[in-house]
Amino acid sequence: MEGPSAQSTLRQTLGRDRRLKSRKAIAELFEGGERLQYPLLRVRHRLDTAREGGVKAAFSASSRVFRRAVDRNRIKRLMREAWRRQVGPLEAGLTSGKGGVDIFLIHQGKELPEYAVLYAQVGRVVDSLMKRYCDGR
Repeated sequence: MEGPSAQSTLRQTLGRDRRLKSRKAIAELFEGGERLQYPLLRVRHRLDTAREGGVKAAFSASSRVFRRAVDRNRIKRLMREAWRRQVGPLEAGLTSGKGGVDIFLIHQGKELPEYAVLYAQVGRVVDSLMKRYCDGR
């Protein structure tokens, strides 16, 4: 398949291989990971030397603040999309042999965020992580 129709059939999603799903990995992240704090996001991150390269991320929204699952799912969907669109430079900047990076983003606002605001916050997170893990690039 070539041409514009081939482009439109490609799915632009955050694949399973880029999501942090393991309970053990998430527990280790919260036990020994570093913290970042932003107005809308709380972030936990750590270098996983047991894994070869790549960035794995997980997303969460509080069920105490957002009682309706529809709202929590929307927030997580917006975070995933903002992350997917901006994580490329971080993935490219990780040096091979150093290991992979695990990241957990938690929304901590009190109301449903606008995508543009969330996009900007996630961009700040990616910039901070690049300074930390990409050898000063």
